[in-house]
Amino acid sequence: MKKDELKHFRKGIKDVQRMLTVAAKRLNDGRCEAAAEFMMGEAALLQKLATELRSVIEDGEQKPQ
Repeated sequence: MKKDELKHFRKGIKDVQRMLTVAAKRLNDGRCEAAAEFMMGEAALLQKLATELRSVIEDGEQKPQ
C-alpha cells in the first residue's frame, strides 16, 4: 500500500473518532436523538472507508509483486 493511501485511511479514521467524541458529548448532554444521528452518519462514513480499504487490499493481491 502506498504512503498516500495510508494517509487517506488514517485521516478518515481520525475524522470518525473526532465526530464520535462530539456524539458522546451530545449523549451526555441528554441530546439522544442528535447523538444517534451523528453515530449513524459516522457509521456510514466508516463503512465507506472500510469498503475502500478492502478494494485497495484486493487490488494489491491481484498485482504480482
